[in-house]
Amino acid sequence: MNCGLWDQLEALRWIRTEIHSFGGDPGNVTICGESAGAMSCGALFCSPLAQPFFRRAILMSGALSNVLRCSDARLIGDNFCKVLRVAADADALRTLSAKELLDGQWKLLFATDGAMQFQPCVDDELVLDVPLTMLDRQPELVRDKVILLGSNAHEWMLFSPFPSSLWNRRLSLDAAVKLAHRPLRRNAMNCVFEQDPLLEIRNLLKLIRAEQKLDWWGDVLKAFQTMLVFTAPAYLAAEACVPSVRNVYMYSFAFDAGMLGAPMAWNSRYSLGHTTSIGHCNACLGRTVIKSQLNLSPICSLIISDLLRIQGRHYPVGHHMKWGRSLLHT
Repeated sequence: MNCGLWDQLEALRWIRTEIHSFGGDPGNVTICGESAGAMSCGALFCSPLAQPFFRRAILMSGALSNVLRCSDARLIGDNFCKVLRVAADADALRTLSAKELLDGQWKLLFATDGAMQFQPCVDDELVLDVPLTMLDRQPELVRDKVILLGSNAHEWMLFSPFPSSLWNRRLSLDAAVKLAHRPLRRNAMNCVFEQDPLLEIRNLLKLIRAEQKLDWWGDVLKAFQTMLVFTAPAYLAAEACVPSVRNVYMYSFAFDAGMLGAPMAWNSRYSLGHTTSIGHCNACLGRTVIKSQLNLSPICSLIISDLLRIQGRHYPVGHHMKWGRSLLHT
């Protein structure tokens, strides 16, 4: 179980042993990841075995909400084997080719409305519990850590890669409500709604449309998915970290690069899509702000550089900073 996380732990162990050969400090290591990488960092952040090997963590577009409990992991494993029509055990899976396994993944993905099934899980060794519960159970575990986490303005663009103005202008509010509710209807997330889930989703979509001044319900639906999958988990994680973690930073990357700064020219919002933060944040880990990159937020780079160098001397714990085009010249 958790073979990928064990590999990452071994990589951290190697870094601790060898980093001095590269002029590094073994007591001053930062783990950093985007999307699934951030989810891995979230699992390691609350793992007792990983604590000696890092001091700070940067989680971009991923948080502390992607660890499965054992019972859920077993259920997914059983469903995977049913899709493949083999017995639910490792020996049966080993008889299949790589292509058969990958085809099975796709079948399971489409059978569950695109829900991400395969995630780290509690194994009672490397991952003792889901991260949010671990923060509550053992707050002393991360007392000396520093964490930066957040998300981008239009994360869901990657998963719905066509602008609403081209393909779903006619999407109605009723259709948007049904599509928003689809991934929730089969699981316990309905418990978060105090009233009728469809009614509350309808009201939430109306609120998002008004606040973000969106024209099409397709765009509203993407904003809802961004909030559900990325923004809300980041806020939840930051809130959970504040009582126990030494310094907590939260960013909201909402810098609008405009038409020329966008990876896809027909819609400027693509400039803030799911993978945008990879290039930006990786370019910001040094001391120099690359002024020639118009779609790079100077404030973002300064915060990350500050986090790595002086552990947040300028900003208090739990400080939330939101920046945009107006801050480019500050």
